[in-house]
Amino acid sequence: GLINIVDLIIILALLAVIGAVGVKLLAKPVGETISPKSEMIVTMRVRGAMLYFTDEIMKIEPGEKLVSGNSYVEGEVVSIERVPYEVLTTTDDGRIVKAVDPEREDIIITVKAKENKNSPTLKIGNQDVRIGRSFIFKTQTFEISATIETVTFNG
Repeated sequence: GLINIVDLIIILALLAVIGAVGVKLLAKPVGETISPKSEMIVTMRVRGAMLYFTDEIMKIEPGEKLVSGNSYVEGEVVSIERVPYEVLTTTDDGRIVKAVDPEREDIIITVKAKENKNSPTLKIGNQDVRIGRSFIFKTQTFEISATIETVTFNG
């Protein structure tokens, strides 16, 4: 006939390989299919920011979208607050005490995003979200490096 048995086996094997690769590339990860995304709340802190940064970041409104690269990501600002920047200093008699630096402030930023809470790697855009990790807080008009302090889920 037109196709012998060896050719048929080779064609079927090629189709099986192409199908397996296609499923692997196009299918959603199992975790996303089984477990829907929940609201993730992330709090981060910028330590010792100069006052002109804190003045500028306070102009950002709740609800402003986060940016990664040249795209908006599924995350938005919940709140931003400024708090005194405390440093440890040594007094003349050798004691170590906390002092407030009048030229700097800490910035506490709270953002929310949708994420699968069962995922082994939590992300906002392409950035990993873990307590203690640096996070580039970026909006359309502002960018600064912060340290993640809390990660919680609603729902």
